[in-house]
Amino acid sequence: MMTGQVVKSSPPTPSVPPRRLPHSLELTVLFRELIHFWTGLRTEIPESHTSLNLEEPVEFATRWKGSVKGTLVLRTSRRFVESLTKALEEKEKKIPGGNALLQEMATLYSIFLVHYAWMDELFELGPILARPSRPDLWPAEEPHAFCCVGVSGEPVEIRLWIGHPVENPQPAPPKGKNP
Repeated sequence: MMTGQVVKSSPPTPSVPPRRLPHSLELTVLFRELIHFWTGLRTEIPESHTSLNLEEPVEFATRWKGSVKGTLVLRTSRRFVESLTKALEEKEKKIPGGNALLQEMATLYSIFLVHYAWMDELFELGPILARPSRPDLWPAEEPHAFCCVGVSGEPVEIRLWIGHPVENPQPAPPKGKNP
């Protein structure tokens, strides 16, 4: 029955996505899922007392500047990049060569993590592109989450900082040279 009253509905109030901090275990599970889906390679959790062997380290960082601000770093060895390349070539996938493959993997993982932890209809995030990195370009504080996953015997370290990303980090000048 109509009463003749006009009912006004309140417009939805926009909300900011919570700045949920993924736990190290979540980083591990998500990375293992990505590797399994993308490459089919075997993953394992290294024993905590095992020393990591990162010969010729290669790393990429993704910095977020949207609804969630932060930095995600994937660090591994050159041997991992070689085994990743070989695994994808065996699957007859068209792949970029060398470090570009690791860059693509870091970018995909970053998107996977963002979608898992924060994505909703109000979420905003600028362009995501992993860039070459090294420890002196990391945020000064300890990462909020860290994990290490072995992939075909090679370690992959994942570090996550939530908060303000490092703005356009500049490499330190080489020692003994003036800037």
